[in-house]
Amino acid sequence: ITGRLLVGLRWWNKVDGETTRWIFESAPDGSRVQNKFDHWVFWTVLYATPLVWAVLFLGGLLKFAFGWLITVSMGMALSGANLYGYWKCSSDQKRQLQEMVSRSAEYGVSSALRSNYFMSLLTGKKSDIGSATQGQQQPQQNVV
Repeated sequence: ITGRLLVGLRWWNKVDGETTRWIFESAPDGSRVQNKFDHWVFWTVLYATPLVWAVLFLGGLLKFAFGWLITVSMGMALSGANLYGYWKCSSDQKRQLQEMVSRSAEYGVSSALRSNYFMSLLTGKKSDIGSATQGQQQPQQNVV
């Protein structure tokens, strides 16, 4: 209900005899006014819930509470399925995820280029960037 009311998304399983079909729907763009706060709360809670279950799963493993792992595993599976269903409905979330991945890749490449890492790999020379002793002679130590 919350997905339909807050962000205009819904998904369900339709059974026709022995066949089953998953249906993912989203409201047409412009057909409803979205509150940005509701949108943010919905997606934050939806992404955070499987993470909380994963932390509880790790805690159960560390405490050897194997009886709780069944419950935690079910919670993690159900919240993960809910996240997947709403993510599959939302073309906006798919686009945002692709943008986030491409931005992080661009950031990684640009920071590596700025640190001259790739050039040192290509030329085989070590980078002197950031060296405090660049251009200075090292003092000699006399051992007697």
